[in-house]
Amino acid sequence: MIVNYPDQEIIKGEKSIFLAGPTPRGKDIISWRNEAIKILESLGFGGLVYVLEYSNWKPKDSYVD
Repeated sequence: MIVNYPDQEIIKGEKSIFLAGPTPRGKDIISWRNEAIKILESLGFGGLVYVLEYSNWKPKDSYVD
């Protein structure tokens, strides 16, 4: 399984999942995407996982960028 973040070069492949959904905006809220990646890994998913958060993600008030 390969995890691809938006601050990395886009990797293309046939088998992929895009983890769309709400992005936490508070420091006390943990991103659900980390758990989703662990679940996919435990299930043996062998494709690409596109994550909507930067690899060095930290919560912020606005995600306009």
